[in-house]
Amino acid sequence: MKKIGKLTLKGDSDAEYAFDVYPHNTEFKDHPAVYCYTNRYQKDGKWKHKLVYLGHTDDLSTEFYEHPHQDCFKQHNANCIGIHVQDAEKTRASIQHDLVSFYNPSCNQHKK
Repeated sequence: MKKIGKLTLKGDSDAEYAFDVYPHNTEFKDHPAVYCYTNRYQKDGKWKHKLVYLGHTDDLSTEFYEHPHQDCFKQHNANCIGIHVQDAEKTRASIQHDLVSFYNPSCNQHKK
């Protein structure tokens, strides 16, 4: 599937991270990335995103099958995935921490 938009998220550190946005059922190739699940909706003629979950992976092609937070994603109407490709594992973890600290998404608090 094709990209449907872009999303910039600002972390607790004030750093900004650009994400490409795709429908939630997109099949991805094997890339390492930070990702976010969002509920994308229209308000006043503009697309908005409610952040539901932030994670990181070394392989996007397998990350979303049987994700342990699927029920939470459904509960919060997550309909998009944002992708910020990042090769370095430590950097991915740092970006995820920076963003979770700022947004505190509902499904990051969700217990399995």
